[in-house]
Amino acid sequence: MLSVGLASADGCKRTQSTDTSPGSTGGETVDAPDRPKRARRKPGLPRPLRLPATAPIVVHVGAPGDELAGLQAHVPDLPPPRRLLGQLVAQVSGAGPLELALPDVVDLERPWDAASVEGELIVHVPIEARHVEAVAQLLADKPPAGRFGAVDLQRTAGPGPKLAWLDREAATLTLADTERGLATGRHLGHEYGKDHALRLDLLAAEARKYAPQFALEQLELRGEGAHRFELRAKGVPPEVLAQLDSLEAGALTGLLESPQIAAGASSKYAHYDRDVRKILGDIKRQVDRQNFLVKGTLEDLLRRLGSVMRSWNGRTMVGVGPKNHVLVAFGADDPKKMGGALAHLLTGVIDNLSLARTLGLSVPKIRFHRSIASGAGNNISVIALEGARKYLPPEAAPLVDAKGDLRVAVAFPARAGAGLMVIGANSQQVLAQWLEDTAEATPASESIEDFIAATAAVSAEDLQALLTSGGDPIALLGLSASREPTRLTLTRKDDVLTARVDGPKPAPRPRNLGNRRVLPRTQPQAQPARTPPPQSKPIR
Repeated sequence: MLSVGLASADGCKRTQSTDTSPGSTGGETVDAPDRPKRARRKPGLPRPLRLPATAPIVVHVGAPGDELAGLQAHVPDLPPPRRLLGQLVAQVSGAGPLELALPDVVDLERPWDAASVEGELIVHVPIEARHVEAVAQLLADKPPAGRFGAVDLQRTAGPGPKLAWLDREAATLTLADTERGLATGRHLGHEYGKDHALRLDLLAAEARKYAPQFALEQLELRGEGAHRFELRAKGVPPEVLAQLDSLEAGALTGLLESPQIAAGASSKYAHYDRDVRKILGDIKRQVDRQNFLVKGTLEDLLRRLGSVMRSWNGRTMVGVGPKNHVLVAFGADDPKKMGGALAHLLTGVIDNLSLARTLGLSVPKIRFHRSIASGAGNNISVIALEGARKYLPPEAAPLVDAKGDLRVAVAFPARAGAGLMVIGANSQQVLAQWLEDTAEATPASESIEDFIAATAAVSAEDLQALLTSGGDPIALLGLSASREPTRLTLTRKDDVLTARVDGPKPAPRPRNLGNRRVLPRTQPQAQPARTPPPQSKPIR
């Protein structure tokens, strides 16, 4: 999306200001050398266009260097910032030699801006002071336009801007179709960046002139940066929505608000009742074919199993972390009833297995310890399968404890609206911590409209290793939370998807102002929070 703003020349800075050590958030404010605190009106500069509150295309990136660094910190195998910019610009329809050269000369420390105003795309780009003359050379052979130093790019066709103005004093480049458009460039940031450090508006009819692959009707983004924003996509293509047909609103969002979870996701399975009926029906047909000596026992166990499965309402959550532990939750309208049904089922299974062993049969041995611990006022029970290695696939080996047992801890907190399960050697302790972490988290009753919720607290290196392994289950089980979590909440209404992303602010990085480097103030690294970060500001 950013490439639309980069089109014809990446985003920009409002020229009427002090340098503001562009993009400095957490670093020292340092004015670029020899730049005026206010842009003086250029002789011959026409009156700027009137800027509406909204436009078909709006791009404002207040701290581009920080945003690119933040992406690299969380996205594996991402190219270096300027190479990434080059790839984005190359995809923009109408990008010429000037635009293709910009990724190497744009200033990453000052804001970028672009907007479509009165039918013309205006792009205002800050240039590093050391590269101003290089840009001037790119424009040297172009005929002049107007009386303030602009040039005609001599483009007769295509969507790219026709005029360019290099303001040496402010070290900015503006591209537009008209002289008034050029005069408007330095005002874009003041209008469209006054409320949000990161803003993106795209309407299909205008956006497709520069990015034909744009498939939405409308896209809006507002936020503090790539770490915290809200995005609204309207007109999501049917083929994309079709991939979500098996899901519906009802994510257990609050259960993901635990910093010990390395990665996790939640939603509601739309066809849960159909599948439960099918599974129970298939089992019943098998039971009906059994000898009358065991048929009665199997029918009793089937009734108990049915009570457990029918208590599930389709809401589901799955996560990993700490290392070699799996966290699962099954939604229930009455978690206490689900817990009672599970205990009733396990009692019947254990009694029948015990009877089978007295008859000399070799069957698994299961232990069930009810209410042996607690977390946040909720009882914790533990199920153990002895000698589990011979019953499990190799991929599940990391879940087995030193004795060879598979331990599963369960709890049924009413506030969570689900039965919670942790599988792993230290399942009891991990479940207790999970309950404590989420005791004040978003309750199930308040996340009923959340379509999908997810969390990730792993580094880009860990994620890259997982992708390199091809999604190997053992590699997935080996994940542990290594940073503060980034959380996603997605809601859906017809063909409109709204995503809220909330995560830690990227660590401060050295500033590069032309040929000077400014080190940021050092701050202690934040520790993982036990409470979720505040929600991003909704799009207005």
